[in-house]
Amino acid sequence: MRNLSIKPSIVPDEFGNFRMQLIPILFLVGIESMNMLSRVILSPMLLTLEADLHLSHAQAASFFIFISAGLCLTMFFSGFLSSKITHRQTIILSAVLCGLSLIAVSSSTSLLGVRINLFLLGMGAGLYLPSGIATVNSLVATRDLGKAMATHELGATLGLVAAPLFVGVLSTFTTWRRILVVIGLANLMMALTFALFGRGGNFPGLKPELKNLRSILVHPTFWIMTALFGIVVGGEQGVYALLPTYLVSEKGMEPGLANTLFGLSRISVMFTTVISGWFIDRFGIKKSMLAIVMGSGILTSFLGLTSGVILLFVIFLQPVMVASFFPAGFAAISKIGAQQSINVVVSLMIPISILFGTGVVPFLLGISGEYGTFAAGFIFLGTTMLLSTILFFFLNLYPHK
Repeated sequence: MRNLSIKPSIVPDEFGNFRMQLIPILFLVGIESMNMLSRVILSPMLLTLEADLHLSHAQAASFFIFISAGLCLTMFFSGFLSSKITHRQTIILSAVLCGLSLIAVSSSTSLLGVRINLFLLGMGAGLYLPSGIATVNSLVATRDLGKAMATHELGATLGLVAAPLFVGVLSTFTTWRRILVVIGLANLMMALTFALFGRGGNFPGLKPELKNLRSILVHPTFWIMTALFGIVVGGEQGVYALLPTYLVSEKGMEPGLANTLFGLSRISVMFTTVISGWFIDRFGIKKSMLAIVMGSGILTSFLGLTSGVILLFVIFLQPVMVASFFPAGFAAISKIGAQQSINVVVSLMIPISILFGTGVVPFLLGISGEYGTFAAGFIFLGTTMLLSTILFFFLNLYPHK
């Protein structure tokens, strides 16, 4: 937006060539992968939790609302913390809290206990993204931003890929509680590794004070991007959360086969997410996002409209298309406001998007499943994504000053 007047309070890390900054970015990829894995690990274990804790589809799906609520709360206020202890320290704290919360979930014996600890897990996870995006943005020049964001998003993709495969392997000889302990300890190890060897983020964030918020909230581009993120996050996380349950309960697949297919379908995303960065830098952010949202809407609808071999094809293609949106989306966010205000933009926009996409959408799909209509839920979600392309007629992106 051209007229934003937020001024950087401190000079961030020096811009560098993308290749020179690849190692620091890869450390952040590791943190982001564990962050995402922690948030989605319950998805491939949902049927096991339902049986162990005697839950309905809707009750189990409500877990994602608690994670999302905690995440949104701390993400919104993360600027107050990062302004005091720097983005780097905030990233480390996020990984530590995720690890400890997962270990606490593993020892919970009641539905209330699980929900409370999942809320705490969300709080830990929510600290990462504003500081992570600000750190990546500080490392590279604008010409390399698409590639840098695409590489960073590889972390989220790795987490999504690892969850069903990890559960598929370990669940054959251990319990869901021990699986959570392993992932919790891995988070703690990642925090220690980044603290010792990681680089970047040695500057404070901007506080979400009224004067900073006003200059962002008055611009239509902020609200358009918030709506697009919410819908696309629903297409990724909402589908991710309930697809294995849908395949087992409505399509008659064996749980092991469903989780294996589910995990394999995410492997190709690791490659296409990185490739999308070069596509974005070549064809532009807005055109890339429009094409991706249209394709995502069609494929999400097809999850409910198809069966057999065609459904298998869609299961593999849909996550590839949806995941390609996020590098372009985060590159677009970097153009809303001054560079130093990026963490504030993220802390405002993403909580709203995540609460809808990872909380409300899975819950609504879970309710649909209660009536044997998961397919109708996927069709409705895909149609909503297609209708959201109207927003691109009103979207204007300008480089920050």
